[in-house]
Amino acid sequence: MLSDRVTDHTLVDLKSNDRAQAESVSQIQLHIYALGYRELTGHRADYVEVYDLDGRKRSARRVDDGLLRGIAADVRAAADALRKGVLRKRPSKKRCGECDFRMVCSSGAKVV
Repeated sequence: MLSDRVTDHTLVDLKSNDRAQAESVSQIQLHIYALGYRELTGHRADYVEVYDLDGRKRSARRVDDGLLRGIAADVRAAADALRKGVLRKRPSKKRCGECDFRMVCSSGAKVV
């Protein structure tokens, strides 16, 4: 017997408190994964989710075409900036405080 059940496709990023990154960084990372998933498979994931292993909590977001268009535009803009070597420095306590490269970045080291 065949089932009419529809299965959602969810991309899950597992996190723990050990070297945890900021939630905003995890969300951006997952959105890029969703874009890559679509490019690789030709299908859109239904959800992206961060799962906190320590707290056993999940934070899920529905993926839609608008989200993917926005992420694709952001990725193209970042790639263009990298190619042209025109990345703006935008140091701030919040941004640099969440960055793994803050100690090797002259701008970040001054802010943190």
